[in-house]
Amino acid sequence: MRSLVNKGQKGFELIAHRGYRLLFPENTLVAFRKSLNLGADGIELDVQMSCDNVPVVIHDEIVDRTTNGQGPVTNMTFRDLKQLDAGAKFSNSYRGERIPSLREALLTVRHKGIMYIELKKTVTPPDLERILYEIYQSDMEKHVRVISFSFEQLEIFRCLNSSIPLGKLLLPDDFNIERMKEANITFACAPFQAFIEIPQLLPLLKANKFIPNANGITSRRTARYLLQLGIHILGSDIAL
Repeated sequence: MRSLVNKGQKGFELIAHRGYRLLFPENTLVAFRKSLNLGADGIELDVQMSCDNVPVVIHDEIVDRTTNGQGPVTNMTFRDLKQLDAGAKFSNSYRGERIPSLREALLTVRHKGIMYIELKKTVTPPDLERILYEIYQSDMEKHVRVISFSFEQLEIFRCLNSSIPLGKLLLPDDFNIERMKEANITFACAPFQAFIEIPQLLPLLKANKFIPNANGITSRRTARYLLQLGIHILGSDIAL
């Protein structure tokens, strides 16, 4: 597959959103491995907690959409979650792929790329300590970024760790620049459409020294346009 630009010459960071979710079963180890092999600089994934307090990698609060199971993630033990098939709904060729733990994902990406960890809203303050423990145990502290829609999650995480870069996922009515500064936020993350439909957004972020991160890209044409705007972290659903 031809890349958007020569990897050795590119001046941007390409992040596989949920492991190039349009190409592979999202948030699975096979998706992470294949994304990195296709030239991604890193991957973005979503973290929730099992009922026995294991950080697991899955986007939705319930398992129904991406697996052959039913019910809330937080009602299941890690062992229960591991029995589910997280690949067959995407394609029969991925039958048998499992929901990974955060530790498994960290070890898969270690020495191969960076990782953006999105904290889902079910993650509580005590859970943040367990997530940070997994990062430390995997020796990935210098290679992860933690992102969230929740200021509270990010502020608590910053109290637990002063060095891991944080990213705020923006909502249309949630451009609280001063609070982002107080929480020592580095990245401002938004769907790529926001940077196109809200012309003032990118200048506002750059004026306040936040690094813009555009997510959900599905075409090389869009990626090229965003690069021309000056956005150099691209979260893509496909290999570019």
